Amino acid sequence: GAPSPHRAPGSMARNTSTIALWLGLAGVAALGYAAYRNSQLVRRGALSVRNATAVFADPARGHVVLTNESKLQRGDVLATFEEEGHLDACYALQLRAQRAGTEREIERQEAEADLRALQKRIHVNAPSHGQVLWRTPNPTATQPGAPVLLFASDPIVRATFVVPKGEAAVLERQNTITIGVAQDADLVDSWLEATFANAATPGPEDEEIAVELHCSVGDEHLRLLAAGRPVLVTWTPPGRTHAPTAFAIGALLVLAALVMSVTRRPQ
Repeated sequence: GAPSPHRAPGSMARNTSTIALWLGLAGVAALGYAAYRNSQLVRRGALSVRNATAVFADPARGHVVLTNESKLQRGDVLATFEEEGHLDACYALQLRAQRAGTEREIERQEAEADLRALQKRIHVNAPSHGQVLWRTPNPTATQPGAPVLLFASDPIVRATFVVPKGEAAVLERQNTITIGVAQDADLVDSWLEATFANAATPGPEDEEIAVELHCSVGDEHLRLLAAGRPVLVTWTPPGRTHAPTAFAIGALLVLAALVMSVTRRPQ
């Protein structure tokens, strides 16, 4: 009889590889779409401290000595720069003002003005009642221009987000809110615990409103805030990541099938 038609093994392998290639491309597209959709759901905000005062290392002013107190009153010394000769100069100006007395008023006023200017150069004073939020453990080893202390009249670290009105209600109902710290775009490298603080009152035409959370932060985040660097945070509404996750898993399975199909060789 007539010979039965059949395909060459090489042709079948090529067809299988082509199908696997198209499946892999579809998987890559699905993975990219899932990442895009997930990024659209992520809410982005920033950490902040109100009425903050930072002290920076300044070799030109001498070695810095930080206060050991945590809670301070207005005018208390936050830090002292100990340059050689500072104390001697202060003492000399004080003595000059005392000797001038009331008889040489102009000389006394000049000496006191010079003393205030020198003290301002030596000391960093608290501008208000407040609390030391962070101090470097080793100020003598700090690089020039780097922060050594962060003081604020309001010690609460806040995360502020702008979210749709419905999500503000979701945040308010949560006892504890987990937010991510993203130092590089959306790449989360650590997590913080936060609590709902307040939300702006929306107007009739407002679709989004500002929400404020109170956060528990670590020294590394306070150091960044002291340096004036923005600390970006992210929050994803609960229940919004299941579909993108399933999409991503499916794409990875397709990619795995692609690798297996392409690397297998007919015996």
